This record gives sequence, structure tokens and C-alpha cells, in this order.
Amino acid sequence: MKRIILFLLLSAFFASSVYAVDSEEGILNACFDAVNKALRTKISTAAGAGITMGDDAWIGESATATRILFDSSGSIIDIDPDANSETRIATASLQDNWSYQMAGDILDILTDCRLMLVWTGTFAAASTESDLSSKDNTATFADTTTANQINKGLVWAGAWGTGPGYATVVDAADLSFIEPVAFSVGAWIQAHTSASNKMIFVKGANTAYNNEYLFLQDSNEMLSLQIFDQSVSKLAYRISNAALSDGWRFVVATYDGGGGATAANGITFYVDGVLVASTATNDASYVAMEDLALNLGVYAENDGGNRFSNNAAMCFIEASELSAANIWKLYIKTRGYYNL
Repeated sequence: MKRIILFLLLSAFFASSVYAVDSEEGILNACFDAVNKALRTKISTAAGAGITMGDDAWIGESATATRILFDSSGSIIDIDPDANSETRIATASLQDNWSYQMAGDILDILTDCRLMLVWTGTFAAASTESDLSSKDNTATFADTTTANQINKGLVWAGAWGTGPGYATVVDAADLSFIEPVAFSVGAWIQAHTSASNKMIFVKGANTAYNNEYLFLQDSNEMLSLQIFDQSVSKLAYRISNAALSDGWRFVVATYDGGGGATAANGITFYVDGVLVASTATNDASYVAMEDLALNLGVYAENDGGNRFSNNAAMCFIEASELSAANIWKLYIKTRGYYNL
């Protein structure tokens, strides 16, 4: 009897569709339909004026409030698009939480992460960004302002082209990889065309051969990983055969730690989780990288040169050669956080 009374009340108040009331499911369906219709008839525009059901409409009173966009059928189209260049589908208070969850998903795949930055910091100049790898390789922002932190889907990204800013990480032994130690580097970047080299990671001063490794999108829009043997002033490197197309891309480079005269043969590139063709350039005199006790530049050289100059997001350094299967998992697990 109580179920019948509840059903009649809901039907009378919300003019809901008729559902069977001889089960809990029937009552729940009636409730959900009633709430949906109530939302669709109570919707107002940002200015608060009433609208017709044929319009797409926002719940929310201002452009800066948390808002939900429904179409005329009651389906959600979007949640809180933000004027700060990227679609935002989470409130600021939740984006830190989603960022930490994404980091946890990544750490489930990586086996020896040495650095992971997901950009939950304020981006104020000289402020710091926590390393979520557990290695405590804290990054420090340079030439940035709070406006450089942007929304990208459920999580955060950096507008490194606004300023432009960058970050640095103080030298640590666990950021150096002397063969036969393998390593992998990766990042979500908004690839773009420009006449300059666009750094992702630079471990070194990038002067002559005073470096350990460089990962970048070069001036021809190719991916490049360069490894240096400073004591003999030699390097080995590999460059992808095709330019990155403009837009958000998940890029990863792996190195098997083989060293020696064919070291670059052990470098591999992946774009959006898929292996891409590349060409190695070796040097017969190359032996191995060295720990030069130099700081790490993130999205620039460590002195601010060759900045990435566009939007970029999560980045990581891993002390292993990631497999193709695990790189695909990283791509699939993270792309949804960025609404891609």
C-alpha cells in the first residue's frame, strides 16, 4: 500500500511516466524519471531567465559557477566548460583529487618511477610541485604565474606557452641512468609547429656535451631522445621518422640501456600508445652516460632555454624499459582524465 501511495504522489507532482509498482525497481524508476523531469523544467540560463525545453540549458547562475549543460532530452552535454582554454568537466576542488587518482593508476603500471608531475601546484613563480613518484624529486616553477595552471578534462595541465614558464628539479642520483640501467620518459603534450626545439626533459646544461639526456619535440616536429657520454664528448640519438601532428599527444621514449657503439639502436618511440618508426644515429666512441650532478629541466632546459611554449600536462621518468603493452595501458588509463 505504501508503494502505491508513493507512486501516486510522485505521478501527481511531477507528471511522471507510469511504472510498475510491484517492485523496488519500479519505484526507483519512477523516482529517477521524476527528478529528471523536475531538472528539465526548472532549468534556467546563466542570467536566470526561463527557457523552453527545445533549448540547451545550464543549471547554474553564472559563467564562473559550477554548471551542468543539458540538452532538450535531459542528457548531459558538458559540465562546467571553462574559459581558460580547455573544456573543464570537474570543479577545481575535485581536480586535485582526480589528479592523484590518475597518478595512482600510472603507478600501478610503472615499476620504478623516479619522477611524476601532474601539476596540482599553484604555478606561482618559485613555488613547488610535488613529485608523486615517492622519490621526492620536487619541482620548482620558474617564470610562471597562477594563470599558467589550466583545466584539462578532469585534471590539470600547464600553459607553458603563456609566460612562457618552465620547471626545474634539483639533481638527484635517481634521475641519472648509467648503462646498463634502462629508462623511459613520457608526457602528455599539445604538439605544435614552431621553428625551435621544444624541450620536455633536459638532464644537463645543454651546452656542448655537458648533458646526460634530452627528450624533446625538435624544430622539425619530430620526437628525439639524445643520450650523452660527456667524457668523450659524444652522443647517440634517435629521431622519429614522422612529424607529430598538432594536438594533444601522449609521447613516450624508452631506452634499453645497451650503451656502446650501437646505443641508439635501443631507443624506441611511442605516440598515443603505438610504436612509431624512427632512425638511430650512433657513434662508435660512445660508451655510456655519466652522472654529471646537473639539474633537470622540465618543459625547458634547466636554465629556461628552448621552452616547450605550449600546453603540456603529466610527465614521468621511469627506471625501466617500458613494454609496448604497458605503454598502451598508460595511454588508455590517462586519456580519459584529459577528456581526449
